[in-house]
Amino acid sequence: MRFRAFHFLALPLLALAAAAPAGAQSSEGTFSTPTWAVDAGLAGANALVAGTLVTVMRWARGEPLADAFRGGFGEGALAGVAAYGGKRVAAARFTGAGLVGRQLHGAAVSGTRSVAEGGGLTDDLSLFLGPLRLHLLRGPDSPRPLWSVSGLDLYWLGYGVADSRFTLDWGESLSAGAPVFRPDRGRRIRTPSGQSVSGAAAGGVLFLSDGLGEREPLVFAHERVHVLQFDFLQGVAAQPVERHLLGLLPGGKHIQNHLHPDLLLGSVGLLLGTRAESRRSPWEVEAHLLEGK
Repeated sequence: MRFRAFHFLALPLLALAAAAPAGAQSSEGTFSTPTWAVDAGLAGANALVAGTLVTVMRWARGEPLADAFRGGFGEGALAGVAAYGGKRVAAARFTGAGLVGRQLHGAAVSGTRSVAEGGGLTDDLSLFLGPLRLHLLRGPDSPRPLWSVSGLDLYWLGYGVADSRFTLDWGESLSAGAPVFRPDRGRRIRTPSGQSVSGAAAGGVLFLSDGLGEREPLVFAHERVHVLQFDFLQGVAAQPVERHLLGLLPGGKHIQNHLHPDLLLGSVGLLLGTRAESRRSPWEVEAHLLEGK
């Protein structure tokens, strides 16, 4: 399907909405459990972002704007509320909260993407397993599984494994639904700008500083939220753009279903720099509010 002004829409959309996970940092303070009013506000914000993004992407694919809004905003908003529910679960304190929340959120991500592409909420179910994705696509016969891999997540996973200063925490990785690395004793994590932080989410890979003590549950919950923020923008906004660009390359159509470079979203995060690390950014505010659950 031909894209209308696709290349001009892609980067501005990502720049406006991107969670910039490579620079996402943990809170240095504590927050109380979100109230119903905060929950309602965050759920509404997620609904607005998802509904608007679906509408714009359907318009970019060639639909008249009015039809794109009528056909996409409502279902996109519903998926956005479900995505927030996944974040709420992921920030909880029980063992495996991150894994469960990430799969619930993944269902919302795949539903949002499906509606943005002109389908239904249940046409695609995606499970997020570290850098791997399992997509269950509804076909005329039966759901068929399709594996894909995030190039950016695979890079950061390889970085953590190859760097002798870090150790992969298998237990926390399973609980989080994403790889979790810890540094040498007494060492803290630093962002690309050199700022020392308690933790950082590099795409779908988590790095936690040593010696966090009682603050570790807060930091861990905070970073799990960032992973899901990245999952949403990666799956809904960035991957369709990259699939389109890959399809223009020789042999690109054979690999676009199995490889998601995720370079666009990572590049936007680096370009945003310190703005991505600002505690005033909407992705940081959301993570701060949810970390105290």
